[in-house]
Amino acid sequence: MGLLLADSYSYAPEKILRLRKLIAKQFQQETDTVSDGHIQTFRDADVQRLFLLYDSLFFQSYFQLNGPQDICFHYNGRLTSSAGLTKASHPSRRTNPLHWHYDISLSKPLLNSFHRPAASITVNGIAPITQLEAMQLVLEHELCHVIEFISYGNSNCHAGRFRALAMQLFGHTDVVHTLRGAATVQTTFEIGETVCFQWKSVPHYGVIARITKRATVMVPDRAGDYEDRTGQRYRKYYVPLANLQKCKERLL
Repeated sequence: MGLLLADSYSYAPEKILRLRKLIAKQFQQETDTVSDGHIQTFRDADVQRLFLLYDSLFFQSYFQLNGPQDICFHYNGRLTSSAGLTKASHPSRRTNPLHWHYDISLSKPLLNSFHRPAASITVNGIAPITQLEAMQLVLEHELCHVIEFISYGNSNCHAGRFRALAMQLFGHTDVVHTLRGAATVQTTFEIGETVCFQWKSVPHYGVIARITKRATVMVPDRAGDYEDRTGQRYRKYYVPLANLQKCKERLL
C-alpha cells in the first residue's frame, strides 16, 4: 500500500514559510474578497479555493487525484469556541476513509475579530501577521485532521501523533489559538449561576454553562443527551440573555 499519507510529506521551516507566502500571493490574485491580507468579504468558495492551492503546492494535488471526493469547506458564523472544525462521517459499509464525507468549517467570528498583529495572538504557536495568514493557519490545522483520518481512521489534535504531523507539515508548535473573540458581553449573569426561563410557555430551571450573545443553559432532564459525573442528565438550551431571570431555587 506504500507510505501512509501522514508519512509522505515533510518540509523544512524555510520551505514552509515560502510556500505559505506563495499561497497567500496566489490566493489574493484569484479572489477579489481579500486585499493586502485583509478579508473584506467572507465567501465559502474562498475556503475551497485556498484548499486547492494547499493541495497543489504542499501535497502535489494528492487530494484532487485520490480523494476524498466528498469534502466541503465553508465559513461558520456560529463557531466561536474553535477557530476551525473538521467533521468526518462515513455511510454504512464504507470503511475506507477516502470514501468518507468531510466537512471543514472555519470560524467567521474569530477570523473577523483579527484586525492587526499582536504578540498575544497566536494560531498553532505562530503569530499571524495578516488576517489571511490567520485563516491559512486555521485551515492547515484542519487539513492535518483530514490527513490523520485518511491515514489512521481517527484524529486527535491533543495527541502526540497529530502534533508531530502538524510540525512536519506546517511548522506548528502548538494546537491552540488566541484569536480574539467577539466583544465582551455585558451581563449580570455568571457561568454556573442558576437561572429560569420560559420555553414554549413552560418554565425551565437550569445552570448557565456558557455565555456569548446567548446563554447555554443545562436543564435537568431524565431524557437529556448530556450526563455529568453523578449520573444526572441534562438537556441543553440556547437562551437569549434578555429571556433569563435569576432564581434561587435548587435544581437537585
